[in-house]
Amino acid sequence: MNSAMTTLRKPVDNRIVVVVFIFLICVVLLGLTFYTINLTYQINDTIAEKATIAADLQRQVTRLRSIQEKDAQIEHVVRQAYIKIPPVPDEAGIIEYIKSITEGGTLTGITFDKRVDRSVATEMPMTITVISSYGEMLDVISALATAERYFTISSVNIDKTADGELSYTINASAYYNPSAAISG
Repeated sequence: MNSAMTTLRKPVDNRIVVVVFIFLICVVLLGLTFYTINLTYQINDTIAEKATIAADLQRQVTRLRSIQEKDAQIEHVVRQAYIKIPPVPDEAGIIEYIKSITEGGTLTGITFDKRVDRSVATEMPMTITVISSYGEMLDVISALATAERYFTISSVNIDKTADGELSYTINASAYYNPSAAISG
């Protein structure tokens, strides 16, 4: 046991202490380097995810702004349509208007079909038959499109008469909204 004690009491060489200390510092630095590299990869992955999310959000913002702009345009169109949809059917007024826009030709008939209740207004389908020139037909279609009242044209059927004029049938609709009188 004495020999063991004497071995322990021997002074430790300073070079060994320095080498062990340098080795420990290298191990710690190597560990920190691996930890830093791993942390850097994790941070880069997180940044890439955040950048992808940010790009997706930017696209969504752009899409929502586009929808918002279109929504404002649609609201404007709907307001204009409500202005052009009266609260009463006024078939007599419609007939008088059609007579006035077909004066360049010969109005051969106006017939109203069964009304259809739409969610926004009541549709009044009608068939208008006229004999006139091609230019006058275009004037009639234009007059319906720009009328104070809202009209839609679903079809135009054209035939040629024996004397070279056009005989055409316009399938159109006028609209009215009884609730507009209550809310307006």
